[in-house]
Amino acid sequence: MSKPSNQDKPKATGAERIGAQGHCIESRELISRDGQCWICHDGQRYQLRITAANKLILTK
Repeated sequence: MSKPSNQDKPKATGAERIGAQGHCIESRELISRDGQCWICHDGQRYQLRITAANKLILTK
């Protein structure tokens, strides 16, 4: 009897990947075509955006 290979398993999406550092979501899954998204936390609204240098900035 052979062991199932990893090729048989579907690849995890960014929202499903969990590593040593905890839950991980790919930024491209959050950020829209205009390079930003809004995150609500504890009644506050934050903007997450990608800069021209491809860095992430979170502002209140």
